Amino acid sequence: MRYLSIFLAFLALNLVAQESSKEDNLGEIVVVGEDVITNVGGSQSAKKEDIEIQKKKDAKEILDELPTVHFNLGSKEEAAYTIRGFSIRQVPLMINGIPVYVPYSGDIDMSRMGAEWIEQIDVASGISSVLYGPNTLGGVVNIVTKRPQKGFSFKAFSELSTDLTSNSGLSAGFANDTLYIMLSSQYWRRDGFPTSSDEKRDKGLRDNSERDGVYSMLTLGHYLTPKFRQELTYYYYDEEKQLPPQVDNPKPRYWKFPEWSKQNIVYTNEFKTDSFKINSKLFYDSYYNLLEAYKDKEFTTMQWDSIYDDYSYGAHINPEFRFLKTQKISFLGFYKKDVHQQGETGTEYEKYKMDTLSFAGEYNGEFSNFGVTAGLAFDMNMATVDGKLRQITSLNPQIGAVYWITDEINLYLSWSQKTRFPTLKEMFSGYIDTALPNPNLKEEKAQHIWLGVKAEYPLFNAEGAFFYSNVDDKIESVLTETIGENGKALSQNQNIGEFTLTGFELSGKTKYIYNMVAFSFGYTFISGVSKTLPDDKMAYQPKNIIKAAIFGKVPFGGVASLSFRYIDKQYELATSTEWNTIDSYYLIDLTYEQPVYNGFSVYFKGNNLLDENYETQVGFPMAGRELFLGLKYQFK
Repeated sequence: MRYLSIFLAFLALNLVAQESSKEDNLGEIVVVGEDVITNVGGSQSAKKEDIEIQKKKDAKEILDELPTVHFNLGSKEEAAYTIRGFSIRQVPLMINGIPVYVPYSGDIDMSRMGAEWIEQIDVASGISSVLYGPNTLGGVVNIVTKRPQKGFSFKAFSELSTDLTSNSGLSAGFANDTLYIMLSSQYWRRDGFPTSSDEKRDKGLRDNSERDGVYSMLTLGHYLTPKFRQELTYYYYDEEKQLPPQVDNPKPRYWKFPEWSKQNIVYTNEFKTDSFKINSKLFYDSYYNLLEAYKDKEFTTMQWDSIYDDYSYGAHINPEFRFLKTQKISFLGFYKKDVHQQGETGTEYEKYKMDTLSFAGEYNGEFSNFGVTAGLAFDMNMATVDGKLRQITSLNPQIGAVYWITDEINLYLSWSQKTRFPTLKEMFSGYIDTALPNPNLKEEKAQHIWLGVKAEYPLFNAEGAFFYSNVDDKIESVLTETIGENGKALSQNQNIGEFTLTGFELSGKTKYIYNMVAFSFGYTFISGVSKTLPDDKMAYQPKNIIKAAIFGKVPFGGVASLSFRYIDKQYELATSTEWNTIDSYYLIDLTYEQPVYNGFSVYFKGNNLLDENYETQVGFPMAGRELFLGLKYQFK
């Protein structure tokens, strides 16, 4: 494996790890409720308990329940989220604090991440901690992976839908005072997904919508001393996927991925005392995918293929000093190298490289009835352009304060400045007779202000917040004066975008009332205005998002959940001057699980119960009603 020698050197030279109870988690950058930083901006979490009850099969379904998150699936059927008007490139995905994205595009498909290895997902927007590293323009999403409790645990499940979609998985773990091991694996197969009965254009099973994939994650941990822990994780993913063509398009794409694979390895260690902790990670990511384009809908004549053979590697170190019991100063050193290799079968690859660094410091202090946080990050991005080094730097400060009116209620106010560096694709991608590359792109910039109130009682918690964001130098595609061979003007990515977001969020959740029923609710209102796009509109940003859920315990140990989501209408650029409208839609999902015998249970799951006919991008109808029946066995 490439760069194995780097890992071996790191293992030999790095002498730090952590004492930790099994409840501590190496994947969390910020423990919710512990530090001031989590109380001065928008933060939400999806916990293991809700993931289990609602029988979510992947990270996309988990995140889709959070109030500010929604997804738009288009030509590549990749589940890329939008959070408060910011795309997945601007709100990066991390796994245990390490950024995870395809090095070329900066994107990642959340539906490729099975739920079986996920402990929880934390979403921070606005004033996300500087300890997450660079490119957090609109916040960050961090997946924390499962680690075993003391003793032996095992879980296995299998489910089948009415359209013969299957999903099966298992997880097994063991832990004692010095060692722990966790294995998770999941397999899925879909012969195609059903469209709504009201869908007239692509009725029945969606054309070219098969998927067949598997993932496995192995985690090994070792306590060398009570204060010193190290961990090695390995993740493998492989899938074959077809891409449904756009309907109502006279020249749709007939594409499929016969191979899309990913591997990831991370070595982590921590050392912890009462006043000092240091966390360090070394990581390596690889991505390989083969895209095939065909001339006809029967997929008999191939036009061309395209191979991405990308990889990344880097290091992360995070020392932390505590003093006076309630004061903490933390630092970050971060480095990541992205390498993109692209070509067709039998040709020599084109190769692009990028280096990203970040150095950050953050203070969190709590006093009698108020707390203060302040952070400063210096970020740097380097790429080679025409044999010369192109370098971008940015300095990102932030500050916030929280005031506890009572032990249960607090007010907070925060301001932050964030940036995002351009991706390799945004700089170097050019298409004959279509677009020009622009390697001189600079970073996008944003400023965020949050004002809110939180309440946390034994029976329920609630939060309300107003926010304002202003974004400059957003990367957008514009027509140039350069004329291509076909006589049409070529487009180019440029830093010309500017938009503002204003809005408010309301959310709340109860514990089980009388040990019978619990509720959750979230509402987000966003007014987005672009100063550079036509009609002052913004793409893929609904003005209203409403999400709610009811959880119930029924006799004989059964547990049920009913969830509701409403996504307001959105707009999509049809041309440089005209918009398409994506209609609003609502979805209702239901799950019910009933224990039957000695760790065995059966469950029912219904997605889109009312068979809503909806799209998240124009011309790509989504799944209609899906019904699943599953069997689960769990031993703790």
